[in-house]
Amino acid sequence: MAISISTAFQTALDGDDREGVGLFVFEFGTGTYAFWTGAGEMPYNGLTYMAGGSVIEIDSIVEKANGAVGRMNLHLNADPEKGISDDVLIRLFDEDWHNKKVLVQYGLLDPDTGQIAHAMVKFRGRLEHAEYVEGEVNRIEAKCVSTSIDLSRSGGGYRNDSTQKLIDPNDTSLEGIGTLGGALEKDAKWGQA
Repeated sequence: MAISISTAFQTALDGDDREGVGLFVFEFGTGTYAFWTGAGEMPYNGLTYMAGGSVIEIDSIVEKANGAVGRMNLHLNADPEKGISDDVLIRLFDEDWHNKKVLVQYGLLDPDTGQIAHAMVKFRGRLEHAEYVEGEVNRIEAKCVSTSIDLSRSGGGYRNDSTQKLIDPNDTSLEGIGTLGGALEKDAKWGQA
C-alpha cells in the first residue's frame, strides 16, 4: 500500500543514523498513558512516554481492500524491569478503557539529541475488547478498531447527544437535539396543499 508522508518525516528519513521507535498512547477515563519502545522516559508532543521496550507487541494491523486500516491486536506484557509490574497491568486493565482512544506511531530519533525528530501515525482507533491473561508472563490482550470503521457501519437507531457522547464525551454538536419542541416529529405534507 502506498502511503503519503509529510515533508518533515521524509527529511527525518533522509537523515543519517536515524533509529526507529514505536510510540503508543492510550487515553483512558482517568488519564493518558504513553509508552515507547526505548528505555527511560521520553518527552514528545506534550506527553512523557514511559519505557515500554518489548512489553508492547502488535499481532497484526488488518487493512481493508481499499488500504484503510480496520483492526489491530496488541498485547501489553508485564515486565517489572521495564516498570510494568503485574500491579500496573491490573491497574491499567481496571481503567475505563472500553471505546477509549488508541494511537500508534512510528517515530525517528535524532542521533544528535536523542529526542524524537518526527513521528508518523500507523494506527488511530479505540479499544474495543480487552482481556487480562495470566500465564508465565501476565498480559493484557486488546482488540482495537480504527476510527475509519465508523464510516463503514450501517445505521441502526437514532443518533442523539447521548449516543454521540459514547464516541466522544467532549462533542457538543448534538446537544439540544430532541428538545426542539417536537420539531423533529412534525408530519411532512406532500403533494397539493
